[in-house]
Amino acid sequence: MTPRSAQPGSKNGDGFLTNAAIAELLAVAADSAQMPLQKALRRASRKAFLWEEEAAAMVREGRSLTELPTVGPHLNRVIREWMEHPPTVPKPPGTREGFLTLTEVRELLARKPDWSANVKGDLQMHCHHGSLQGLEDRGRH
Repeated sequence: MTPRSAQPGSKNGDGFLTNAAIAELLAVAADSAQMPLQKALRRASRKAFLWEEEAAAMVREGRSLTELPTVGPHLNRVIREWMEHPPTVPKPPGTREGFLTLTEVRELLARKPDWSANVKGDLQMHCHHGSLQGLEDRGRH
């Protein structure tokens, strides 16, 4: 695996890992895992972006992370170990960077409620050509 720089915003204000950071750590762990653990890590990595609440909040409340979709007893232990001894979170590769988690989106919309009024779809984007900046530039013209 090629070393990557640490990801900004990988910890919340309390120093706990964010769901996005956990997702990246799970994805990186999946790269070197064997099946069936590899499949569980990949599935949890993708699902972490859709978790209804921050895993860190659940840990602070003393709750089990198995309440989260795709987190079983083994991943509960792995994620808790990362919370107790946070590893360096690598910067995600281009295919995984720039995504917000559900909790991040909800927090953002709570601070900017007028944004919700202008949403006319589910904001999915499927693109195989060019950068996000290039798409933004084309959308302005």
